[in-house]
Amino acid sequence: MTTQTIYLNMMPGNVCPVIHVSQYDTDEDALVFNLHMGSVPFTAGTTATIEGTKPDKTGFTYAASYSDNVVTADLTEQMTAVSGAVMCEIRITDGSNTVGTQNFILMVEPAALADDTVISDTDIPLLQQAIDAAAQVQTTASQFYSTGSKISATANLNDYQTSGKFYSEANQTITNAPISGGFTMFVWYTFNQYRLVQVVFGLDGSISIRALYQNNTWRDWWSSNNTKLYGGAKTLTSSNNLNSVVADGDYNYSSNSRPSNCPGNLGGRVTVERSLGLGQANYIRQTVMQYNISDGFYTRVSQDGGSTWTNWYKYSMTDTGA
Repeated sequence: MTTQTIYLNMMPGNVCPVIHVSQYDTDEDALVFNLHMGSVPFTAGTTATIEGTKPDKTGFTYAASYSDNVVTADLTEQMTAVSGAVMCEIRITDGSNTVGTQNFILMVEPAALADDTVISDTDIPLLQQAIDAAAQVQTTASQFYSTGSKISATANLNDYQTSGKFYSEANQTITNAPISGGFTMFVWYTFNQYRLVQVVFGLDGSISIRALYQNNTWRDWWSSNNTKLYGGAKTLTSSNNLNSVVADGDYNYSSNSRPSNCPGNLGGRVTVERSLGLGQANYIRQTVMQYNISDGFYTRVSQDGGSTWTNWYKYSMTDTGA
């Protein structure tokens, strides 16, 4: 999101500024506050925190950087987890003394797809299409089997909610696993309607995927034992603009001829599908899978047929979920 600069007075009683963000937004150094005492820049104190209370009556407090009279803060997952008006303030500390600014409101616009929305089955093939492309980097599961952390024979896959790479040996039967026998599992954090996604590549050639939603509900496993051909059916080049690729289907592009508005910097595959199960033909999702699996894949949504798009959400092995 674009960095927003807000002027805050250390004197209470002023008009409460409103900052508009979308639910589930996160961004580093997205909020910049210029502090004043009346008309004079406020430079006292040594450390700053941003604090607030969400509509569900839970709170947050995060450290922020403070230099001269400027406070810079990240927009975090907890700040935007609940839609509605989030009452906030900046607190400045100097030794044992602390003082707060005037209040400001973080107005969190509800996400188009709520946490507790029942996702139609059309969403699962979409994710599977992205995983199909990822599977082509490693042509068989055995090429990257037995790397990462070993899964215990008594483990429950519901407990694997940390980003990483894991594997099960062929003689194990793991609780809540989609298959019996050997497999490698990747866990990605997603930062949108899902908390995380688990992807299982079986030694039998199968690919299985499920999502854990923000409300801690697991989606059923979607599984396939068919590995698609490398790349999509239609080729995009640097003359194409991804904002205009709205027709349902599969597309591919090379690293040296990537379309504009494409995330990442590698070649990859694009899948486009309408409706998201919401019954509205103008809803479109694009999913981009780069051919280097360690670089993750991306997804975004347009609600108006491709005229405007949300920011890209990245699924990545490097995400921490913080």
